[in-house]
Amino acid sequence: MASATSAPAFYRFFFKNLDPLVAMYGVYLNFFAQEMAVTGPAPNSHYDPDQVFLFFQCGGLALAIAFITAAVHRSTEDLKVWRAVQFALLLADIAALVGIYLSLSTQNRLAPSAWTDDDKGLLGSYIPLTLIRLAFILNVGFPQEQSILGEKQKV
Repeated sequence: MASATSAPAFYRFFFKNLDPLVAMYGVYLNFFAQEMAVTGPAPNSHYDPDQVFLFFQCGGLALAIAFITAAVHRSTEDLKVWRAVQFALLLADIAALVGIYLSLSTQNRLAPSAWTDDDKGLLGSYIPLTLIRLAFILNVGFPQEQSILGEKQKV
């Protein structure tokens, strides 16, 4: 079993500490700042209280993600488990980025000059998160293993 202790310290710190905090911001937006959750990425949109269930579904998912990222990465050192969690979150990040793109496109705001501070914040958080997850899954920054005379050795 490959151990997460072989993962670079950056990944271990990020996944155990920062990732849960980022997810908790999603909890805050969806449970307590629903209007901001709507108008941030879609300035011409209006919050509809009849759709509050959508916010609680999203907030509940963000809460589950915060718990999973905090608990799983602390309860196991199995790198396969860490990669499975990060791959699942990568899928969610890609869906979010597609959603941001479609939202900007629908609003004719694809040009960076048309972006609001909220747009920059969304993209400025999702893009690095997505790249960090992808880099982890692809072993970027991990010690290289080379086969020398049939034996694997760390370089």
